[in-house]
Amino acid sequence: MDTIRDQPPATGPSALGRAVTRLESTHLFDALPQDTLHDLAAACRQVTLAPGDVLMRQGEPGDCLYVVASGRVAVTARDDGGEDTLLGEARQGEFVGEGALLERATRMATVTAASEATLLELSRDALDDVLARDAAIRDSLRHLLDHRLRWARTRRLRPGPAELIDALSQAIAGLDQAAITSLETELRWETLPRGAVLMRQGDAGDCLYFIVTGRLRVFGRRDDGSEVDIAEVGPGEALGEMALLSNEPRSASVDALRDSELLVLSRAGFERLVNEHPKVLAFFTRVVVARLNRTIRGRAPVAQLGTRSTVTLEDCDEVVRTSNLVLRNLKITQMYHRLSQELALMLGHGDANWCTFACNASKTAGYSIRGEAFRPLAWLSLRKRAQPFKGLGDQVRAAAGRGMVAARLERIQDIVTETVSAGNLKVFAELAPIFARMIQTFHRDQEYDRDKLARFLSQLERGHTEAGGQDTLAEALAHYYEAMFEPNLKRKAELMLLGNIKVGLHEQIRLQPNIVEALNAPLTVGLGDPLVQRVATRVIALLPRFIAGALQRRRDALERTLLAWGASTWRRLVTRNLMTIRLPYGELRLGAEVPELPTAAMFPDVLQVIEHPELVRVLARYDGRGDGSPRAADWGVLDDRMRFIANLFRSRQKSLELFAQPFQYEQLQDIVADRVPVGEL
Repeated sequence: MDTIRDQPPATGPSALGRAVTRLESTHLFDALPQDTLHDLAAACRQVTLAPGDVLMRQGEPGDCLYVVASGRVAVTARDDGGEDTLLGEARQGEFVGEGALLERATRMATVTAASEATLLELSRDALDDVLARDAAIRDSLRHLLDHRLRWARTRRLRPGPAELIDALSQAIAGLDQAAITSLETELRWETLPRGAVLMRQGDAGDCLYFIVTGRLRVFGRRDDGSEVDIAEVGPGEALGEMALLSNEPRSASVDALRDSELLVLSRAGFERLVNEHPKVLAFFTRVVVARLNRTIRGRAPVAQLGTRSTVTLEDCDEVVRTSNLVLRNLKITQMYHRLSQELALMLGHGDANWCTFACNASKTAGYSIRGEAFRPLAWLSLRKRAQPFKGLGDQVRAAAGRGMVAARLERIQDIVTETVSAGNLKVFAELAPIFARMIQTFHRDQEYDRDKLARFLSQLERGHTEAGGQDTLAEALAHYYEAMFEPNLKRKAELMLLGNIKVGLHEQIRLQPNIVEALNAPLTVGLGDPLVQRVATRVIALLPRFIAGALQRRRDALERTLLAWGASTWRRLVTRNLMTIRLPYGELRLGAEVPELPTAAMFPDVLQVIEHPELVRVLARYDGRGDGSPRAADWGVLDDRMRFIANLFRSRQKSLELFAQPFQYEQLQDIVADRVPVGEL
């Protein structure tokens, strides 16, 4: 049968608008300027087909592309043996014949109407005529179309009904086959080339997308117009579910990171499914809640920073100048939170950065600074395990009396408060201004600028961290900057982890004396001296006279050795039984293994197997003490700390809960007003 081709080009505002929408929805033309799209739509002719009509035949010359406006057409190809194979279908929004716009070639398939159908016909001559009207943009548009058309030639047409139903049954677990089959007419197949936009923030939403292949990016916009990455989604995940429960506009935009295929369920299909199968509502509720939780976490930086200026050097200086130790710690914690979010907006919100972990570590330090780490029950538990120090209290009381013990316990707390606060300030005063300058320098960059990075890093102090230099920190910032422009998600995550670990190493070297002083405080203010002196006396008394005489002459050295052994044993006891880091979802013990993720995996998928050569070497350095254990035995030993920290960073880098606001709203208002909030922090 012959096709009907006698309809005029699209005319009238409504017809032209529908033609523009059809062209734009193919994703071949969605990136073209609106005036160019209108010109293309005006050049289209409308084609109507009855069932069985042939639109094009395999082997014929081709000079037109067709966009399906309604109905459906079947696409078949004949092999060398004369057998016809169904390649798929094209329905509303799909297109066929794109090869004619890329090159003058013969048709690769036969297209026949499977139902009454209406199509838009765009000829190669009409396309060339429209592009020729604007010489200034013709070359860029031609390049764009060539890229999209090459994608179109490799895309998969709408699969057969059986494959569509199977894909939907995998997306909606637990639904019986009959219910899924009944939705076949409400399903649409959509192919999305890399870089194409699926939905825009503020658009009306009336359908649900299930991702079959590829990967998509969810992003929003700040008040200044800059883009903010919120999340990434892949096969098996859903998008746009809130549009099925409300008439609110799309809350975010979505584009394709890779060529993608999606299954689209209409609102009518969803409503019918829920009405006829009430159990499905529970499934979609779980989907929506899970998505909403992730979206809330992911959009937190957008919501909180949308109208706020970036952290300045003056902001950092104001925190450093705060004299009240408790208030200063609270300000440091909040400032790390802001820097963490701003780095996430710049580097990508899919990964926690060092400031994210620093915010939680600073909040944990606050418990020691406020004296809350001296919890009676915890110390009682430690006392029961501290067999090497059994009798220490009796010895001290016998030597100094109860009043002196109380005074020395207070002095211990003072030392811990002062040393932890000094370390908290030391690291913040050095690193916060550097991160603030980095954000101000690079947050608008669109491409990697090696010279600009070199100029920025030249402001840092040369040399090893142990000698007061910042070479390791400079390397970390270079990894962050590279991650900012890295399109490969796995490599990006590995660069972020490498940067996190190197900043962590720089920080921990700076903190080494503060940490040791705080941990050793009970044994350096006099509580350990009476016991050490008594043990030394007993050791000397038990030895033969000629050895005892020699030791007596070197008693000071013996007592120093015993005190060092006692300090090491003490730190191990404290590390194993008392020390924790407090995260938004609970405490982690520093002397225990880093716990598995809720998925029962130790590390996120992209960090399970490490490929970056330098990151492999860095992690190998902190890969256990020979017993395969990543836990810290003595928090006063740098390598022990880094073993735990490297595993914590790797395990929790994808935990978006870490970006949570550290303080309640009322508490934050007090902190901003230079008041220490009342109540538990």
